[in-house]
Amino acid sequence: MSNMINPFKSVGKIVTGEDFIGRESALEELRTRVLNVPLANAAIVGLPRIGKSSLMKQAFIEIADSLWDKERIVAVWYSFVDYNDDAIDGRPEDVYLDILQEIVRSLKMRGFTNEYVNEYARRAAKPEIRFQQLSSEIKGFFDELTIFNKVGVIICI
Repeated sequence: MSNMINPFKSVGKIVTGEDFIGRESALEELRTRVLNVPLANAAIVGLPRIGKSSLMKQAFIEIADSLWDKERIVAVWYSFVDYNDDAIDGRPEDVYLDILQEIVRSLKMRGFTNEYVNEYARRAAKPEIRFQQLSSEIKGFFDELTIFNKVGVIICI
């Protein structure tokens, strides 16, 4: 009994790596669905505390370096738990900006820079921007990144 692994030791916490036990078929199914279907979306739905976030994080964030090296895909994580509406003026659109900035940060960390991508991100981040213009800048950012630079993006929310 002393060598037995307890899969419930981290209940209530996101687990990855060696603490992520089992669910290989669910990992493979999720990765196949997202990575092999153009413009794929996936939703993981279930009761609280059954491992949805752990599954998503293990599927993409734990292999983010490999995804970039092999597939030119950047995978980023955004948690609403970390969202503080007092710190960013409480504008709902600031969530989009947070995600955009996380993508830019992850790209820079991997050595990717592009003046057009960076310019769209800078224009989107202007405090006085209206939502319609923000939408346009974000669309331009993703078009430049995915269409013209052939970079895939996985956003885990």
